[in-house]
Amino acid sequence: MDFKFLGKILSDDRRVELRKSLIEKSTKYFYEDRSDSIPISCRFIPSELSKELEQSWFNEKERYVVYMENYEVMVLSKADDFVKFLNNREPWQDYDACIFDENLTFCIAITHNDEIKIINY
Repeated sequence: MDFKFLGKILSDDRRVELRKSLIEKSTKYFYEDRSDSIPISCRFIPSELSKELEQSWFNEKERYVVYMENYEVMVLSKADDFVKFLNNREPWQDYDACIFDENLTFCIAITHNDEIKIINY
């Protein structure tokens, strides 16, 4: 799948670096009994749960990292672009995604089961 329409695709090196940082920062927020082989978004114990991804959670002027884990792609994207994309996906479109700022002050995890988990570090 081509995610260029969401924004700038990050290099593989940057993706590997950010993924490692995400895991390091998030480990204490993971369920202990979940395997490292399952998607990151499925391992999170949420601070909060939501039924829908909300535009109001994000600053319109900033860009966020959208990690589409199923596709091993990270995109630097504006909030309105990824919120619209994820909220308008078809029922058969399953994504495991993490959305976070580059400073890793929070993470929004979206699972293939349509769980939206909010993690406040």
